[in-house]
Amino acid sequence: LSAFFDHSLTIHNWYLSAGAAATHNRKFGSHLNGGTEAAYRFSDYSRMFIAVNSAVRLLTFTDLYYKSATQQSNPDLQPEKSMTLELGTRINPVRWTFSAVSFYRLGSNIIDWVKTADTEKWESRNITDVNALGIDLSYEFRFINSFLKSAEMSYSFLHLDKKAETYDSKYALDYLKHKGVFVLNHIIWSKLSAHWNLAYYDRSGNYFDYNAKQAAEYKPYWMLNTKLMWKTQKITLFAEINNLLNQNYVEFGGISQPGINLNTGIRLTVF
Repeated sequence: LSAFFDHSLTIHNWYLSAGAAATHNRKFGSHLNGGTEAAYRFSDYSRMFIAVNSAVRLLTFTDLYYKSATQQSNPDLQPEKSMTLELGTRINPVRWTFSAVSFYRLGSNIIDWVKTADTEKWESRNITDVNALGIDLSYEFRFINSFLKSAEMSYSFLHLDKKAETYDSKYALDYLKHKGVFVLNHIIWSKLSAHWNLAYYDRSGNYFDYNAKQAAEYKPYWMLNTKLMWKTQKITLFAEINNLLNQNYVEFGGISQPGINLNTGIRLTVF
């Protein structure tokens, strides 16, 4: 069962909102969560906001009961809870957009799939309390009367106060600590355009390297992708070339990712 309410109002340049939700589950009991936000508009294109929200995440069937040759669930898991404080601003004139958001999240009973070096199966666990501090920055400029359409830069930082020192973490503790992205959109000729995406990734945590038979740290890497599009009113042809730098890198659990690869497709608009 669930019930919720929310209310918002605008007073001059202030925007205020608040809400709450109550849920009841026969297995996990009753939970009450809520949140509130206050924003101030300095002009028609700039605002600043602060928000506080609490949340609860109930367990999935996979977390509780799924079993396979590589996964072992845990029927005794408890719901995950969090409290998040956000502070941010957004400036959005006609030609450009800037946004900056910082947050601090208090998490308890965080759910994750973990594996130790001497075991073969991933196990679902509550990994006690994990608190997170994060920052997101982005800037986009939109060109007018130019073959350039837009350019965007963004940066994200995340820090957790808990590390996966004795086991591999599949989700919660193997996280992107630094992520920087530069995006460029431009016209090549007539209806042909290009989208470029250059990104830097630095993942926290470690994984078990089966070739070296020891734990290894994730290494930072650069990724360059491009997408070419020929677009008319009814038809869009596209080709995506990923990992143009042919980087050798791994993701969750030390799984090697593909080198340079190509995807092509067509999209038809009937009406």
